[in-house]
Amino acid sequence: MSAQVELTDRTELSLRAHWGESGTPSFGGYRTVSIRLDHHFRFGHRLSVEARSNRFADTPFSTAPWTEVPSYRVSYTVPVGLPVVQERSTGAVTGRVVDAETGPALLTH
Repeated sequence: MSAQVELTDRTELSLRAHWGESGTPSFGGYRTVSIRLDHHFRFGHRLSVEARSNRFADTPFSTAPWTEVPSYRVSYTVPVGLPVVQERSTGAVTGRVVDAETGPALLTH
């Protein structure tokens, strides 16, 4: 189950929930609920904040009927414009990464 709301023309809020049951005696099932906020900046970057709660039933070695495992994530996405052309022939890409302050190559391929 999921729902998404556009808060502004650049900001979205989404809520997702799913669950499942297991037929095995050592694992009863799970429930997951997450909420996520995405903001798209005018210059193409995106900021995402997500909180998730994973609850597992009857996990092995657990004395509680449910074990909760929360997780949090913050991501900042920067699009990289790489020119891509469909070529029918085989080729190779070579280059190197250089430290701007010290000058020597960090990676050459």
